[in-house]
Amino acid sequence: MKLLVAVLVVALAGLPVLAAADPLRPPDGTYRYELRHEGTVAGASTVIFRSAGGVLTVDDDSHITLINVSAHASARHARSP
Repeated sequence: MKLLVAVLVVALAGLPVLAAADPLRPPDGTYRYELRHEGTVAGASTVIFRSAGGVLTVDDDSHITLINVSAHASARHARSP
């Protein structure tokens, strides 16, 4: 169960609070994270932040080797005028 919680945390780590008018976030780019268990890589996540024309897009691809699970999450936020 702890591993499942860790998977969800990794998968959601890149998604900012999209309801905010001006969300705090890292600059556009690709960010890679590793989940380690006793020094061994047990999973990885790649988070991509892109913004264009007032629209912020966040993509997160995660894979947990330990339990052979892959996930993709995507979120878009358009600023209000």
